[in-house]
Amino acid sequence: MKKLFTLFITMLFPVVIYAQEGTGSINGLVVDGGTGEEIIGASVLIKEIPGKGAATDIYGKYFIKNIPAGTYTLTVSFVTYQTQVIENVEITEGDAKTINLTLSESVEELEEIVIQAEAIQNTTASMLVVQKKALAVQDGISSEQIELMGASNAAESVKSITGATVEGGKYMVMRGLGDRYSLTQMNGITLPSADPYRNSSSLDLIPSEMIDNVITVKTFTPDQPGNFTGGKLDITTKSLPEKFYFNFGVSTTFNTQSSFINNFLTDGSNGKMDWLGYDDGTRQRPNELVEYNEFIRFGATNSSLILGSREAGLAEREALDQTAKAVTTNFNPARASSPMNYGVKFSLGNQYEVFGKPLGVNFGFNMDKSYKFYDNGVQGLFTDVNQEALQVEQDYSSTQGDKATALGGLLSLAYQFSPNNEIILNTMYSHEGSNLSSNTSGFWRETGTPGFESVVTHFTERSLLNLELSGKHYFEESGIKLGWTVSRVEVTQDEPDIRMWGFTFGYDEEGNQTDWGMNRSIVGILPSHFYRDLTDEQFNAKLDLTIPLGEKDNLIKFGGLYSDKSRVFNEFIYSYNHTDVRSTNHPDFLLFSQAQGDFDAYFSQNNAGLMGTFVDNSGETRYGFGNVYSDQTQIQNSYTGTEIIGGVYAMGVFDITTKLKTIFGARGEFTELESVSNDERQEIGDISKFDILPSLSFIYKMGENTNLRLGYSQTIARPNLREIAPFASIGGVGQNIVLGNPELTRTLIQNLDARYEFYPRPSELIAFSAYYKSFENPIVWQLTPQASTAELKPVNSEDALVAGIEAEYRKNLDFISPALASFTFATNVSLIYSKVQKGQEELDIIKEQQEQNKRADLKDWRPFPGQSPFIVNLMLSHFSEKLEWDNSITFNIWGDRLSYVTPALDPDVYEQSRPSLNFVSRKKISNSFNMSVKVMNILNMKYSHQYDRGGADYIYQQYTQGINFSLGLSYKI
Repeated sequence: MKKLFTLFITMLFPVVIYAQEGTGSINGLVVDGGTGEEIIGASVLIKEIPGKGAATDIYGKYFIKNIPAGTYTLTVSFVTYQTQVIENVEITEGDAKTINLTLSESVEELEEIVIQAEAIQNTTASMLVVQKKALAVQDGISSEQIELMGASNAAESVKSITGATVEGGKYMVMRGLGDRYSLTQMNGITLPSADPYRNSSSLDLIPSEMIDNVITVKTFTPDQPGNFTGGKLDITTKSLPEKFYFNFGVSTTFNTQSSFINNFLTDGSNGKMDWLGYDDGTRQRPNELVEYNEFIRFGATNSSLILGSREAGLAEREALDQTAKAVTTNFNPARASSPMNYGVKFSLGNQYEVFGKPLGVNFGFNMDKSYKFYDNGVQGLFTDVNQEALQVEQDYSSTQGDKATALGGLLSLAYQFSPNNEIILNTMYSHEGSNLSSNTSGFWRETGTPGFESVVTHFTERSLLNLELSGKHYFEESGIKLGWTVSRVEVTQDEPDIRMWGFTFGYDEEGNQTDWGMNRSIVGILPSHFYRDLTDEQFNAKLDLTIPLGEKDNLIKFGGLYSDKSRVFNEFIYSYNHTDVRSTNHPDFLLFSQAQGDFDAYFSQNNAGLMGTFVDNSGETRYGFGNVYSDQTQIQNSYTGTEIIGGVYAMGVFDITTKLKTIFGARGEFTELESVSNDERQEIGDISKFDILPSLSFIYKMGENTNLRLGYSQTIARPNLREIAPFASIGGVGQNIVLGNPELTRTLIQNLDARYEFYPRPSELIAFSAYYKSFENPIVWQLTPQASTAELKPVNSEDALVAGIEAEYRKNLDFISPALASFTFATNVSLIYSKVQKGQEELDIIKEQQEQNKRADLKDWRPFPGQSPFIVNLMLSHFSEKLEWDNSITFNIWGDRLSYVTPALDPDVYEQSRPSLNFVSRKKISNSFNMSVKVMNILNMKYSHQYDRGGADYIYQQYTQGINFSLGLSYKI
């Protein structure tokens, strides 16, 4: 890292020196005021310096460098457009002035429009024009706005966009629909997720300094991927930096639950690289478990190993001894002290001339260390017994500690070998290591004992490497635009040495634990080590061709996409076993029941493997053993998968009248998904579909700043490879088992959208929307409490519908009083109705109960999973240009939403409404230093999932996360 940092500083240092020689630069974007399209080839000249200027490139951007300090006049012109003259453009030493412009078509005469530079230097008009004239319903934020709001990464930028929310500080969700129905892209290419079980990528990886703009799209057009329904987020990164920049920032966070405590629950086997989120080999599967597999496979031991005089048992004895002692990690989590959370980030970039052409370099790096802890958790599992009450299956209190380290880097190289042609190479790397330990204790009816406790330590390491090469080309004579991208992605997830075990106990008269027991027939599994690894390799290619037809507003567009992913997943399980050697235990072997709660002594190396010989009652010399391992690997839990997605599209954009525009076309998209178990007897998860996804929309321009939009489209949602794999994963003894479902199929969605939008002034919006979505075969997670251990499984539900209305309002408060000109208020409110028809099997049971037991509480439908009946977002922000200080307070609340569906008689599980209140303050304290203060999760409401049963307090899961107080300091050049 030191060498890399030194290399970049060395490369960029000459530019810093040059910037000190009394010159500056001017850059900006030029767009068409009628269409919002970038204007390629517009001329931007400095009147006072003949020949000094630039032409706008394929993005509509221009860059004039090496301008001596002074005051100048800019002339911006392009054929058939009115020329604009910008006066009083002041350039100071090292300055990089940004001036964005909107050109209007010439009417009768080529008149000049004279503008004062002071009035437009900080405008966001170009972004608003793009938004107003966009073919789809969208919202966005420009780099200027991102800088003003002080956002440090893409995730923080998205929070200010109407209709978008961010889960877990990194995942985007649109219109209240879940992760399955949202899509994240960077530069038009779908970003893979470092978590192979999620659709959305981590937005906190991308530094804000590298972002040109962020756009959210809520309606589908054929040139977009077909698998988004709620919304799509597209982050456009800077390709050619206007000047050298360097940003470095540090932050620290105090959490009221996890910071400076001495009982933080953590893995007891810390490796030397844990602080970076990497396992150094401490947790990797020992070679002995592989070498001696034939002897420990399901306890495959020979009785001759117990006799000291027999040589036949030598190999078996060695196998049991070596494997038992090779696994040195402890089953018990440790208690430790925890510091505050902290983060480090830096980014830098510059533009160079290579062979006389501009080369842009952007580099960003970030690292975050977080500690999360709660000891007030509650878990429960209930089943229906009668109309009056639910039967308690499980009732636990829980404690959990999660120590996570995330780091990532992004490198972008852009070479513009002519203003109309550009090649870009993007490299993204993301890595996260999570060390999670949990303890649950309470009642589990299945055991038949007063108490039960389960312990899990779980280290997860995820990484993502994305190499992307793309090109943009504009053919000036014909006006044709060509864009292409190829990329290769590798995602890995390594879960080395997941340790889990559980035990039963009783209570003495004082309520303390006693009578400890660990019977396989009761707890289901003896202490076990799980080793899991997953690798995804993916290739993507995309092509888009845009052809103008006569009038510049009319065009046709063609293109296609191909994606090929392959996956390999393996799981190995090694459990304590005494089935074949119990009679040969050494007299000094400490049985679990004899340990009397001293678990460290029971799991110690002194109590493992070959413990020596002893003479039995018959006088025979025998070998005695302590804890030994048996290979309990289930071959069906390892699988391979392939995902092939291909699509082609054609679409047209035509002006029917001067006020009415239509966008129509269709996308053909095929889906080939296959998950194959290593056990050939298991069912193959297979989806093979070809879908035609039509789209038709109209935009009626009611006024200069007012649009009415109507649209219809068809989209899809797919299960991921894990969901269709015949694989059952366990997260802990007595905890839910997560099943795959090879019978899943994709979801088909019909979308109707209507929207009225009015833009009173730049940065202001008033909009009303209505939408209707019909789902065929929606995928939901089903919880089955009747099983001895609850099972979670994705299933296709019956048809569903979601209908909603939205109101969006973003307004400067100077209309109340000029004194409030620095305040902006924003809100969006959604009212949503959703309905999923229950399956025929459930309906038959419900009908029987209604007839026999008069169960009026049983309905034949349920809400759409994950969909709240209402969503309210409020934001009040203040920005003082004089003090260079901005503050914002945000509030969010949503209605109870369905988390898990259950069989007919058991009540479904709902995530309870959880109001959220956050405050952010950022202050510029010098030309180079900025400081920020954040208070997040101020209300510290409970994260609670409860069973829907007549208002009774039946808790499925509940905990709090604490309040975060953060302080940040950044330095920029």
